[in-house]
Amino acid sequence: MYKKEDTLIIDNKKSLNIKAIKIAIVNLMPNKEEAEIQILKYLSSKSFLIKVGFIRTFSYVSKN
Repeated sequence: MYKKEDTLIIDNKKSLNIKAIKIAIVNLMPNKEEAEIQILKYLSSKSFLIKVGFIRTFSYVSKN
């Protein structure tokens, strides 16, 4: 989903010996994909490693 964006994604934990900040985000914005791309762009511009997870809830039903 995010392959078209200019975002660096690192999956291999052995490639870097840097501890990452872990962030979990609950996205309640109406345009979820657009909002998540904007959040990832903003976080990827920072000079430290961040691991981002998006949380989905079963009780919240999106209107869009």
